[in-house]
Amino acid sequence: MGYETLLYETEGEVGILTYNRPNMVTAINLRTLGELNDFWQERQRDFDTRVLIVRGAGEKGFCSGLDIGGGGPGGWLLAGRAYPGEDI
Repeated sequence: MGYETLLYETEGEVGILTYNRPNMVTAINLRTLGELNDFWQERQRDFDTRVLIVRGAGEKGFCSGLDIGGGGPGGWLLAGRAYPGEDI
């Protein structure tokens, strides 16, 4: 599956997950939460990856936390939905 805010690659038995919002210091927004949910659902069926490295894109930091401006319409009150029409 393709992601907008995550990058995933494998090198042998090692998976590398990158939070990919460097212009926002890799802050987590609703889309990222939804994509992380999808990612973990897919990994449940992946028996080839033995180790997962999680990192942030960019040079300023791993993850600055929650993107308080990235909650979309209604802000984080709608955090039960990652994308329109999809539950987390």
